[in-house]
Amino acid sequence: MGTALQVVYVGEETRGDAVAAALPDAEVTSERDGAGALDRLERDEVDCVVVENESVGGNGGELLATVGRRAPAVARVLLAESVRDAPDDAAFVPTRPRSGLPARTARRIERETVARASET
Repeated sequence: MGTALQVVYVGEETRGDAVAAALPDAEVTSERDGAGALDRLERDEVDCVVVENESVGGNGGELLATVGRRAPAVARVLLAESVRDAPDDAAFVPTRPRSGLPARTARRIERETVARASET
């Protein structure tokens, strides 16, 4: 990862912007839905996909499982109320409490992308 970290954030754009502010060395692109994220995954080099579970009707785990099948080297992070919603090979960030969520998400993105890079 010699270039800037490429992150696709699926959820509220303002939250994606907050995560981007917490990751100054990354390029964070917000998508409104899973279809947009999957399109971006096909078009661009992506290091990590972050999904707000509520933003995709509570199916964030399914979206991340699809990302994992299509691009296994891409780190995946689910923001949800319960870890039960996350696929086994995706990272989880609890959405409660909301305070500090962008910073917690940024730290998880950094850890997961480093871990994925070391696996390849």
